[in-house]
Amino acid sequence: MRGAMWQGVLWIGLLGTLPGCIVPRPDAAELQRFERGFETPEGAFECLRTAFQGEMLEWEYRCLSQGLRERNGLSQQAYRAFRPQFLARIPYLRWGLARAVVEEVSYPAPDRARLTVRIPVPLWSDPRLTVILVREEYAELYTGPWDAAQAEPLTGRLVYDPDHPGEFGEGLVWVRLDATRPLSSEELETKFTRLHGAREWKVDAILPAEEP
Repeated sequence: MRGAMWQGVLWIGLLGTLPGCIVPRPDAAELQRFERGFETPEGAFECLRTAFQGEMLEWEYRCLSQGLRERNGLSQQAYRAFRPQFLARIPYLRWGLARAVVEEVSYPAPDRARLTVRIPVPLWSDPRLTVILVREEYAELYTGPWDAAQAEPLTGRLVYDPDHPGEFGEGLVWVRLDATRPLSSEELETKFTRLHGAREWKVDAILPAEEP
């Protein structure tokens, strides 16, 4: 790890002399892929790249795992103050992410992934990063345009009912959510607009890769 840190220090000096250290803005295709990108670890990494290239802080925050947020006490507003510290941990992180190439993907557990990415640097040994991702499940309920139940983990909140087959005869799945305010039956029947659930990969840590 010490060698990787020293490489990062030298990397700063080298980048300061390169005319190509400008971070390109994401193009239209990259922006369109953002919403569906969290289905795989590689896709989640592409989302992180797009968000940082565009300096879209709300999108950056969405790429981060719930665990990373909790460990650093991050709300969406607090992330704005935390972001400079996050960027300082890896020298020229935005520049590096824009050019990074995924070299290896491994799965230490079904809900955890590890990406090794290489950052091509002219006239220098290419630095590598380790990106740790976790798979998260959540659901949220909307009545009209407002959240009635904010995003909550689905662990322990899904109940499979095989005794009441649904339209396709496979049984029903019930989702238990805690509403942010009391909801009447009428409100659920007439104003309920959307139940959104997802299984998404999120970034839990970014570290300099240890030298072999």
